[in-house]
Amino acid sequence: MNTVILTALISMAFMMRNTSPIGWIPLLAHKVMFKGSLVPFILSGIFVALPILFFCTYVDTLYYGGNEWVFTGINFLKVNVVHGLSKYFGEDPWYWYLVAFAPLIYTVIYPVVLYANTIGHARI
Repeated sequence: MNTVILTALISMAFMMRNTSPIGWIPLLAHKVMFKGSLVPFILSGIFVALPILFFCTYVDTLYYGGNEWVFTGINFLKVNVVHGLSKYFGEDPWYWYLVAFAPLIYTVIYPVVLYANTIGHARI
């Protein structure tokens, strides 16, 4: 995938949902380590990601009144981590995602997903 397109997609996904880059980390690590694209990724981060992040922050600021800058990511962090309001949505142990959530999402292909995420990546 083109580094510029990848950077633009990650930037837009981040501004829509702050936790979405977690899913992009393995793809980025693979691209940087095996394809040698660290410098193009840094350049596209400067020339693609920063303008997208600034534009989305500007749109959020205009939407919420325009009196002061609105940084959605910082507000998300403040509300969920600092003030701890995320506990009202439920707290599950780490293995819950493997035992309950993932089988619900992947249904019959769950064994294939487990294989691909464990043994399948070792072959790369």
